[in-house]
Amino acid sequence: MMSKHTLTHISANKQDEPSDPLPAPICELHGKEMEFYDLESCIPVCAHCILKEGLNQGHKNISLEVAAKEARNTSNSSLAQLKSHTDKIEAAGDHIASCIQESNSTLESVKHHINSSFQRLQTALDQRRVEMLHQADNFTNIQ
Repeated sequence: MMSKHTLTHISANKQDEPSDPLPAPICELHGKEMEFYDLESCIPVCAHCILKEGLNQGHKNISLEVAAKEARNTSNSSLAQLKSHTDKIEAAGDHIASCIQESNSTLESVKHHINSSFQRLQTALDQRRVEMLHQADNFTNIQ
């Protein structure tokens, strides 16, 4: 229905409030400034499209200036939410890194304890083996 409409120019402006407002896009059908924004079709339209052509019958329209301001507000709000989520993700990442470091430290401590325990057991086994071999030698010497 609105396929005949295209924008002749759009300029990305990174400021919250442009210092020099951009000129309104021009309707290719009527050569008029597109001063309105069709909320259903999500495109700018000129007054002739709305009144004479009836191209967007039943659609709600707002001024292009209001639509741009709402889009900026929505973008700023989304950006703030994204920053908040990013901060939370970074904090969670830091916490996970800390937990991994703590786990690695605990793992090294556990490995050290296991090695120490096995060394003590090996020493005790070696002593017991020597004792038993000595007893075996004594037993055979008695007979």
